[in-house]
Amino acid sequence: MGEDKSIKKPKISITRRILSICLLGAFLCLGGFLYLFFSSSGNIKPESVTLSQDVISMKINTSYQLSADVYPSNSNNRVITWSSSDEKVVKVNSVTGYLEAGKKNGNAIVTAKINEDVFGECYVYVGNVDVTVEDLKFNTEEINTS
Repeated sequence: MGEDKSIKKPKISITRRILSICLLGAFLCLGGFLYLFFSSSGNIKPESVTLSQDVISMKINTSYQLSADVYPSNSNNRVITWSSSDEKVVKVNSVTGYLEAGKKNGNAIVTAKINEDVFGECYVYVGNVDVTVEDLKFNTEEINTS
């Protein structure tokens, strides 16, 4: 009259339990290794910044667009911040690298920086006129020392 309706659980041997735990551990370990491998391989750090010009001579109140390349080209961080060592001589747009010579003769260093260790520099000379000396000759026949 009273049927036993209890459900019997199958018995799992200790060997099967240990094997299951080992397989689970192996999968977790493999997953962790794959995560670390692929997440670190995508983290390519920039090594250098090269500017389009190393030295620029500008007249007062003129402008110039400076550009920069980051190496390697597939680096994750490619955000460049531009700055000038003397804003009275030359101002630089901190995002675009656009230079504007001021009203003061002088020299300044324009820096394109990714971080403290990775940057490029351009030396900027600002003056009233452009002077380029290509050749210099002296007339030694008519030297007067008196």
